[in-house]
Amino acid sequence: MKLAFRRFPFLLSSVLGVVLAGGVVAAVPVEETFHFARIDGTYSNPDPVIAPIEQGGLTVQLRSPANRVQLFDHELQLRPLGDGTHGAWLKAVIGGQGDLEADLSIGGAPATHLTDEVEIPRQVLKVFGQIRLERVADGYLVTAVELQPRVELKIQSRLASSLAGTCRGFTRLLPLGIDCGGLESALAQAAVPMPAAGETFLLPDRLLTDADRHQLDAYLGIGPAR
Repeated sequence: MKLAFRRFPFLLSSVLGVVLAGGVVAAVPVEETFHFARIDGTYSNPDPVIAPIEQGGLTVQLRSPANRVQLFDHELQLRPLGDGTHGAWLKAVIGGQGDLEADLSIGGAPATHLTDEVEIPRQVLKVFGQIRLERVADGYLVTAVELQPRVELKIQSRLASSLAGTCRGFTRLLPLGIDCGGLESALAQAAVPMPAAGETFLLPDRLLTDADRHQLDAYLGIGPAR
């Protein structure tokens, strides 16, 4: 399942964006580990944009009109790279659920509409990248320099088998050479695109404790925290 929601994709929306922003910081010649307790919690993203799955003459358009994801825990390792940018490694423990809608079209035939619930089993996601960081009046501004292209997210939904069954029914009538079993496998994972170079995030002060700000400022070599 290819998800094209940039700030934070399907059932993961703002969480990773916020956590990534929180962890993507650095500027002194040491590696340091961060955890921002106020970022852990439940997030929702109504109706994110999801890129269609395309396989031969088959297209599946997905929507998630309502969803919720829980960030159980996270850890950020940060390291300056010596050119004004910083390496960031995020490990996040997440899970969640939501509604999923799918429109399946094969060979130009009218779309078949299916709905179901989707579950994100508890799992560990790992993200790495290169960023810039600037302290601003109301928090810390993070700019993506280069992030890994995507994060693979495991999902569970009965839509996978339903869509595969519908696909097989179509292909018995229209021999289009479509791998319906491959479609079912594709629907067991979500490929979550990461933000593009130049995209910015604000980690606001309201999501940080005094200790968090002290640690960030000391790491940046800025001076006393505000």
